[in-house]
Amino acid sequence: MAKIYAIHLGWVLVESYNVGDLGDNDGARGICNDGTFFYVVDYNGSAVYKYPSDFSSLTDSYDIGALGDNDNPWDICWDGTYFYVTDFIDAKVYKYNSDFSTLEDTIDIGALGGNDEPYGICWDGTNFFITDYGEAYVYKYPSDFSSLEASYDIGALGGNDAPMGIDWDGSDFYISDYQDAKVYKYPSDFSELTTSFNLANLGDNTQPMCMCWDGTYYYVIEYKDTVYKYAGEILDITSDVSYCKIITEVRQVPKAIIKVRNQPFEADDLIRIVGNYTSFKNCIRHGS
Repeated sequence: MAKIYAIHLGWVLVESYNVGDLGDNDGARGICNDGTFFYVVDYNGSAVYKYPSDFSSLTDSYDIGALGDNDNPWDICWDGTYFYVTDFIDAKVYKYNSDFSTLEDTIDIGALGGNDEPYGICWDGTNFFITDYGEAYVYKYPSDFSSLEASYDIGALGGNDAPMGIDWDGSDFYISDYQDAKVYKYPSDFSELTTSFNLANLGDNTQPMCMCWDGTYYYVIEYKDTVYKYAGEILDITSDVSYCKIITEVRQVPKAIIKVRNQPFEADDLIRIVGNYTSFKNCIRHGS
């Protein structure tokens, strides 16, 4: 039986949703998932809109501008108890309870040093990470925002000169870049740029805003109020496996793009699977 040594699955576009068509969310910028619902920040209306997992309807909306001074909201994240929304004009983070009925706290992150243009925000289970669009940095804060723990010059690592959204998938950080329409991947310590994904090649997402991870897929908002859903790198096989096992796993992602590395294929050989998997099986047989 044919064997392969390693395969790597890049991002693929699964679906897209126009949230602007479901209500008054015509300034969609930030997005997060609480494990059940998606929450999308409307910059124009200073509001947060709540959607089910399939974006089939508008579940609820919250006027966060009426609760305080969060008049320029951009991104949002959930830490399991509270929601946190950045304001890129006053360089603050606003903390809300789970139903957005109360503004729990206002954190002046600009006063902690740097980060005068906070846009994207995420929570990794221990710390908060916030992008600074103007200087291409990521800032790290403890759970209570009592101090600035670290800062990372991601612009110096290559590309990503206009970082917008950020999220953590349990292993790596992903940051969207508004200008070059890419998502950049970094390890937990931001010591290097791991790779990047060109969203413009995967559909019409040419001006990506913020992004989130729901445990299975990546969601990136485009400037025109559309949410794009992507499948990530679900396969990274480093030992010999039979093509039958590969085909079984690849069925989860239609129209997948597979990058095969090492023997018996040439490096960076691309195989596109469309509808059925004949081409992939034939390629394995021919390459063995």
